[in-house]
Amino acid sequence: SLRFSFGVIMSSQQDASASSVTNFDEEEELQRALTLVDPNIHSLWNALTSAPTQEDIAANEDMPADAPPMATKQEVMGWLLWDFSNGPQWQVFMALTWTLFLVQNATEYACTNTLEYGCDLNSMPINSDEPVTVLVAGTKLVPESFYFITVAFSGAVQLVAYIMFGGLMDYGSYQYHIFRWCSVIGALFDAPYIFLSEPGSFMFAGFWTAIGIVFYGVATIAYNSMLVDIAENHWLVRRADRMLTDSHAKQKVHELLVD
Repeated sequence: SLRFSFGVIMSSQQDASASSVTNFDEEEELQRALTLVDPNIHSLWNALTSAPTQEDIAANEDMPADAPPMATKQEVMGWLLWDFSNGPQWQVFMALTWTLFLVQNATEYACTNTLEYGCDLNSMPINSDEPVTVLVAGTKLVPESFYFITVAFSGAVQLVAYIMFGGLMDYGSYQYHIFRWCSVIGALFDAPYIFLSEPGSFMFAGFWTAIGIVFYGVATIAYNSMLVDIAENHWLVRRADRMLTDSHAKQKVHELLVD
């Protein structure tokens, strides 16, 4: 029994060692294939400056007429710039700045216009037991509830817009135009904020931005859909399909660059 157990352990170690060697060989093969496609493929700077070669352009022109076109340098840079601005827009403005702005402006408006003696430095009513509220559609709401109402309103409109436009993102022409126009309109909805600093504009600012988020959300769906087309038709992926003859190496490179 001891001899059998020792044999099983040795066999397992040999299998693990063989698997490790196999994985190392596959990794080395993958690195050689990537270097063949682009010697500087691991460089971050190269990722920003890489562009199609004349051979890539010529190969794209020889593709069948019904084949999707190769991604251009302008498309890649445009997607990267939009993605770069996408983080601050959503994470900073929508999740933090907009929340604080609406709640603070609604609170200041309520303290100034609905309470006889106003509020103290902590936004608490002075000489009054009444809460700090604003009137929205005939209903008294605390400022935090007003923010929740605008988010809920925006979410409902977004749901309808996503259902209406989501299916169009699979078509290149619609995808491009929806992305472009919704991005521009969403940016224009942000611009008036420089004029909305007065507390009395809190109602307009809330619902104005709630509608603007809808255009921003639709543009985000389009931009995510475009990433699939850009990645699958990137010149490096096309170059790998053209240069690599080993089907296994070609599959691994394609999985790494696209998936």
